[in-house]
Amino acid sequence: MKYLQFNEQHILCARFTQDINGTTVPVDAIQVDDGLFWRTIHETDGIWMLAPESGSISKQAFPLPDVASQIEQTKAGINAWAERQLAMLAREYPQGEVNSWAQQLREADAILDNEQEDAPLLHAIAIARGIAIRELAVRVKKRAAEYSQQSGQIIGQRQAWLDQLATVDIAADNAREQLESIMANLA
Repeated sequence: MKYLQFNEQHILCARFTQDINGTTVPVDAIQVDDGLFWRTIHETDGIWMLAPESGSISKQAFPLPDVASQIEQTKAGINAWAERQLAMLAREYPQGEVNSWAQQLREADAILDNEQEDAPLLHAIAIARGIAIRELAVRVKKRAAEYSQQSGQIIGQRQAWLDQLATVDIAADNAREQLESIMANLA
């Protein structure tokens, strides 16, 4: 024999079989046929509930999360997307080199303003690469401009999406529709 137990909110909370549980099946557990018992195990796309008035057991749809929670989840997804995109821009460089980019750019500006300027990092890189310091400074500036343009597009898209989410009036009756409309355009 198979049994289901429901909590105070009438939600399925435990399953029992006499073969396994023997005489320890709780007294408030309800005996059910094998078909329903196995459906409660395999059909996980809802919440199994007991209607206390009728004693009927049925699967109910999962409740929708509140709009504020959905907005926070969407923000987290947007931020994760931006983080992945920005990481992809720098993926071919070791982290130590990425960490030196600000110094490289400062030294490149100084070199282009005055070739005699002290630029120890760029001087070392130029010597190791066998190129002129001024040529290296030009390359650093060009690469920085390219990175800024590409990262700016990603950052701008992230901020635009967050701006759209900020327009949802979570107190409005149509808040969910507002959010769904915005989410449909997040691609």
